[in-house]
Amino acid sequence: MSALLPNAPMTSSGATSQNTHEAILDTETLLNVAGSLIVVFDRQGKIKRFNRTCETVTGYTELAVQGHCVWDFLLIPEERTAMKGIFHQLTHGQTNTYYESTWVGKAGETHVIAWSNTVLANPLGRVDFIISSGIEVTEQRRSRRQLEGQYRQSHLLVEITQKVRESLELKEILQTTVSEVQALLGCDHVFILQAPPNSLVHLAAEAITDFAQGPAQSLLSRPWPANPLLQPSYVDHYRRQSISVIDAMDGSGVAPEIVAILKQLAVKSELAVPILAHAHPDEGAENGHKDNFWGLLIAHHCTQSRRWSPLEIDLMQQLANQIGVAINHAQLLEHLEDIVIERTAKLTKTNQQLRREMDERLRTESALRRSEKQLRLITNALPALVAYIDIHHRYRFNNYAYETWYDIPYQKIKGRQVSDIVSLEVYQQMLPYLEEALTGEKVTFELEMIQSSGERLWASISYIPDIQEGRVKGIFSLVSDISDRKAAEHMKDEFVSVVSHELRTTITSVQGSLTHLATGRLGDLNPQGQELVDIALKNTERLTRLINDVLDLERMSSGKVRLTPVVCPVPDLLHSAAEAMGAMANEYNIKLAIKPADALQVYAEPDQLMQALTNLLSNAIKFSPKGATVWMQARPVDSGGEPADKRVEFSVKDVGRGIPSDKLETIFERFQQVDTSDARERGGTGLGLAICREIIQQHQGRIWVKSIHGKGSTFYFTLPQPASL
Repeated sequence: MSALLPNAPMTSSGATSQNTHEAILDTETLLNVAGSLIVVFDRQGKIKRFNRTCETVTGYTELAVQGHCVWDFLLIPEERTAMKGIFHQLTHGQTNTYYESTWVGKAGETHVIAWSNTVLANPLGRVDFIISSGIEVTEQRRSRRQLEGQYRQSHLLVEITQKVRESLELKEILQTTVSEVQALLGCDHVFILQAPPNSLVHLAAEAITDFAQGPAQSLLSRPWPANPLLQPSYVDHYRRQSISVIDAMDGSGVAPEIVAILKQLAVKSELAVPILAHAHPDEGAENGHKDNFWGLLIAHHCTQSRRWSPLEIDLMQQLANQIGVAINHAQLLEHLEDIVIERTAKLTKTNQQLRREMDERLRTESALRRSEKQLRLITNALPALVAYIDIHHRYRFNNYAYETWYDIPYQKIKGRQVSDIVSLEVYQQMLPYLEEALTGEKVTFELEMIQSSGERLWASISYIPDIQEGRVKGIFSLVSDISDRKAAEHMKDEFVSVVSHELRTTITSVQGSLTHLATGRLGDLNPQGQELVDIALKNTERLTRLINDVLDLERMSSGKVRLTPVVCPVPDLLHSAAEAMGAMANEYNIKLAIKPADALQVYAEPDQLMQALTNLLSNAIKFSPKGATVWMQARPVDSGGEPADKRVEFSVKDVGRGIPSDKLETIFERFQQVDTSDARERGGTGLGLAICREIIQQHQGRIWVKSIHGKGSTFYFTLPQPASL
């Protein structure tokens, strides 16, 4: 059995769970047509069904295995305990991610199988059956082991290469090579022979198995001349050829004298690779020739014959090449004095150049400190907060006003995160604007902040990106206290609210009277009188809308409107807004289009959000040319890296007259309109966007606009996704 990639438990339904389970157990098509191995177990782990693929793979029939536990006969011994634990987890509702097991067939062969499982539970949640589905991955496991071997060989080559580059200790490099090759290839004996042309052959390094006896014993126990491997005749044979591969002593092409020597040592297989290095000028003169032959890297297998693979041969050749490089490095020691003198002269010259560069750097830093001191004197005199923030949201410069606001010595703010200075609530509101400024956009917004004393005040915050060589290096921050202005606006709003309340009663009465006159309930009017009454009624209706907008905005600004946010599907919101504005769009001959929003959700108050969407759509429709299309879209955005930062960005795009760049910020203020010349004709009050901003900000979102004057505008706003997403 298996492996356990459980799916969600399935609870049976119908007359009885037992009937459902029995039906599943009897589904021949499900079990025998599938090409996978399928086994059904009961709660005790006994096999209930065993499909034909299982019979083919193992050699056991279904009848023979029914009623037996898989760990009693199918699994290799070392996997049985683990399998019992996995089965216990499944029957108790636990899961595990992936598992492979090794089955033993009836003929003794092994099969590696990867499994996934489905549990069947009764209505009470108790697991009755487990269905295991598996595929045989024996060949994949074999291929993986082969790749692992290749990786280990490559790793060894890299390690030896690194040692050659980092060390001149030739003895250490040679010993590391033979030890690692012996462990990697599993040979009985690996050694290096050094064979200078005019000197005795000697052992440079060797490695043998820990349990080696007899023929695989150390060469040191067989001193020359008794040791045949150290005889010149043995080495000279390999000096004349590039490489020797002997898989068996009875193989063709093996020199008789070599066979005699290897049989004397009971060697079954041999792999010998020459080591080449640059010949010394006076070497080889006695023998009448000069060559690059330095010695041999040799591997012996003594317990049984062995077929050397191309990968093993290639590894030995590459290692021999690296040993040759190490030998060349070691020979450089003889001429090291000249190299040291030359390198010292270069280092002296480089050191002098570095000193000049350091002096120049010190002068530059001194000038920067003087400049920063002058800048600080200027900024410290300002009542506003002035700072420079890097791309990681750390303060790199700040003026003295920060100490007044946050009661922290201004020198200790540099290097700290913005989130360490302002409250978490304020930082979460600032974060979207910070991220936008770091994309290269200038940002200005208003925010209620908290001082260290706990006092709340309103601030106007501007972020100006610092762009160097086409990249944003940070942002300049300017924070100004606008509490007095906000207080004055609040007094004005209260006054407008009081007046609006009083006016609404009067206007309602006037509107009622005009309605009676316009409908002829008080008698028929002549055409001129009817026209005047219709104009008056239209104006009273416009004034009523204006008063209602003023009162709605006042309630939202004062916090009297309490939000009840719920999880809202975004596609439903977009389609509802389009349906609500469909009549107006038809009246203006405008087409409404919605780009797919996938399965997004937001956490918001549906009625408030619908009001914001319809206000934006109303503006887009009114200011678009006839026959144009207004687009709505929503897409996921990520303001940070935490789940709480995941948001949905809505956009409403038109191809109307656009907004001048100097009004992109003020357009969200009360009674602000781009062009008031046709405001009466288009029915605008100048409060729609202000209401949108209040709604979005109450949802902890942000609203802004991008526009090209004369070509159209796109209004954006963001809302949080539900926390579970």
